Amino acid sequence: MYHHLDGKVFQETSRNAAQFLMLCSLRRALRGTDQFKNNARGIIVCLVDKEWIWHAKSAAMLLMTGGRDRSYYDDFRRPVHVIGESSRRSGGKGVEDFTVFRPDHQVIYLATSLDSVKHSLQLAADVIVDVKAPTARHVVAARKVLGVEDVNKPLAEAIAQLPAEIVVGLTARRSLNGLDLATLTKPVPEPDRSPKLSDLPGYGPARAWVGAIKQDVADWREDKLPWSDVDRGVLLVGPPGTGKTLFATALANELGFDLVPTSVGAWQGANKGYLGDMLAAMSASFADATSRRGAVLLVDELDAIGDRTTMRGDHAFYEGNVIGRFLDLTTHALGQPGTIVVGATNYGHLIDNAILRSGRLEKHVHLDLPEDEERAEILAYHLNRSLSSASRGQGEA
Repeated sequence: MYHHLDGKVFQETSRNAAQFLMLCSLRRALRGTDQFKNNARGIIVCLVDKEWIWHAKSAAMLLMTGGRDRSYYDDFRRPVHVIGESSRRSGGKGVEDFTVFRPDHQVIYLATSLDSVKHSLQLAADVIVDVKAPTARHVVAARKVLGVEDVNKPLAEAIAQLPAEIVVGLTARRSLNGLDLATLTKPVPEPDRSPKLSDLPGYGPARAWVGAIKQDVADWREDKLPWSDVDRGVLLVGPPGTGKTLFATALANELGFDLVPTSVGAWQGANKGYLGDMLAAMSASFADATSRRGAVLLVDELDAIGDRTTMRGDHAFYEGNVIGRFLDLTTHALGQPGTIVVGATNYGHLIDNAILRSGRLEKHVHLDLPEDEERAEILAYHLNRSLSSASRGQGEA
């Protein structure tokens, strides 16, 4: 690694606010590694926030090459790789591929989460580091090398908390005079969330399970219960119109988790629908869920995943690979603290038994069409919400 850049390269870097900011962040993250201190060989995996990753690639190339222009014809020579993100410069080529885990020099792999890094690469890596977003000190330093007006510490701290594109824009702005600090730190009100399960009528058969998992999650948050003891894999079975999607949404709200909605149909429709496209789309959904601090991954149309006991010969390879990957991803996801997987289907008997066994989607909740009394409660609930919204609108007018 190049700790010091020559005058010409440093001057060019100083004109690129995003590159300079991420160069500072990379150096801070790698400072304690043997690869940085002693220029030792090895594989470095850097986990970077998604909005900064392409700036991080540019900075990593600078750190690894010292700004010298080079051509790399294969993975043995490329010093920087990006995992799991489509390049803005790829012209539709898609995610950068790589095949080599043990080059004879230093190499950096950039990823937005550890879940997107192959297990084999995680094992091969000499060091795995989190690269944080640029700090207020980096903003101050960047403005100095850019030769623009100095910024005071409170304003720099406020800027550093903003999204990447705004951080870069304000860092490069010639003058920050007249910029109101209050407008940067003012909290953005959260949009109204859809109701919690406890707010909704109906779902009688599921009430006991919902109460139990809510208590389990509360105990897990207080370190009273390991995540492995939480009932975190569930299959919702019921005819159309029983509110399976609404159930999953309201469950996420009840637990204070994010909802990550997807379906087997969406995976099958990804890109051209080839096996690789299907598996990549499926993996991306699971990686999205496990990268959050708490998420309910809703997989709708789960019966379309298939059943290996009924596969025809001409489709067996495709369906077998899909089911196998789904099993692996589900097992991994349910082992990640804060991840709940909810499958939804109209036809539970069409799903491969291995998906429904203990350790995966072992809890089965059957939702039936509501009885007359429940229908009345549901209608009254939605009418009251509509009338309340209309009343608020009239009052504000």
